[in-house]
Amino acid sequence: MNGSWTIKSIIKAIPESSISYEEESLAGGLDAGLAWFICTDPKTTKDEIEKQKKLLIDYCAKDTLAMYHFIKYLITSSK
Repeated sequence: MNGSWTIKSIIKAIPESSISYEEESLAGGLDAGLAWFICTDPKTTKDEIEKQKKLLIDYCAKDTLAMYHFIKYLITSSK
């Protein structure tokens, strides 16, 4: 994990997980925060809001799935 404790680093060590963040459009939490601010800016076009919304949903879904695999691994490893 090279000293990093982010879910992106931890998930690489979980054998059953095939989650990859390589093709991710949002590079991390800072980018996700920026995407949120873009969505909430009244000057942002509807098309841009939809684009950012899709990026956020994809990013958050991947993080949620990664957490599922991590917790499942911890539960099965502790038995």
